[in-house]
Amino acid sequence: MTAAGEGEDLPPLPPKGIPIDQAAPLLAAHARAGHARAACRLALELLSCRFTLGQDGLRGLHSLSAERHAAQGNLEAAIRIDQQSMAVAESASACRRVEPALHEDAVSLLSQAARAGVPYAMYLYGTGEHYRYRDIGFAATPEFDQWRRSAPGMMLAARDAGIPEAAAFLARAYSQDVGLAYALFPDDQVQANAHWQLQSLLGSGATSGHFPFMFDRLDAAQERESIERARRWHKEAFASGVFHNLSSSDMPYFPGTHGSMASSDCQGPAPRTSVGTLRQAGD
Repeated sequence: MTAAGEGEDLPPLPPKGIPIDQAAPLLAAHARAGHARAACRLALELLSCRFTLGQDGLRGLHSLSAERHAAQGNLEAAIRIDQQSMAVAESASACRRVEPALHEDAVSLLSQAARAGVPYAMYLYGTGEHYRYRDIGFAATPEFDQWRRSAPGMMLAARDAGIPEAAAFLARAYSQDVGLAYALFPDDQVQANAHWQLQSLLGSGATSGHFPFMFDRLDAAQERESIERARRWHKEAFASGVFHNLSSSDMPYFPGTHGSMASSDCQGPAPRTSVGTLRQAGD
C-alpha cells in the first residue's frame, strides 16, 4: 500500500529485471516523491553497479582464464566464464549510461529507504557495505557519523522485521570486531550465541558449534538464556518459519552480482511476507 504523497501522480514503478539505465529515471522520480521501495530498489541497483563496474575491469583476466580452460579441453568451463563476462559487460554498460550524479545518491537513497522502515534496506544500511567501494575519506563525513550512530539500531530492527541475514550479521557482530560495522557492537557471548542459534532455526545450518572458541565462556544458565532468546525471536519475528536458500554468510548480495539470498528484495515493511520464501517448520 502506498502512503499519501508517495508518487501518486507518477506512472507505476518499472518492472524488475529491466536494465538500470532504463529503470533509473522513473525510480528516481518515485524516490524523490517519497516512495521508500523505489528508493530501496534504486539504491540496490546503484550499489550493484559499483561491484559490476569493478568486475568489468577484470575482463582481461576472465578472458585469460577462459582461454586456459579451453586449452586444457574444458570447453564447458570456458564457455561459462565467457558468458558470465559478457553478462557483466552488458550490465556495466547499462551502469555507465546512468546519470553520474545519480550514482552519488546511492547511499542517501539507501538511508531514505532504511529510515522509512523497508526491512532489507535497514539490514543493508546497517552492514555498512555501501562504504566498501569508496575512498577512506568517507570516515570524516557527517553521513558516516550518522550511519555510525544509527547502524546498530537499524540492524536490530531488521532482525525484528524478519530479515534472516540480520541474524548472521549479529552473530558475528557480538562476537568479533573485525569489520567496520562489527566494531559498533559490544562483545556479548550470550547475544552472539543466541543469534547463531537463531540462524540454525531459520535453516542456515550454522550454529555456535562451528565456532566453539567464541563461546567457551558460556555457563549452563547463559546457554539456556541464549537458546530461549533465539526461540522467542524465531517465533515473534519469523513466525517459526524456515527459509529456503538461506546462507550463513552475513555478506549482502546485491542484484546481478553474487546471486540471490533469501531477503535480497525491496518489498514493503510488513514482516514475514516481504522477506523471501518461507516454509513452516516441519514441512
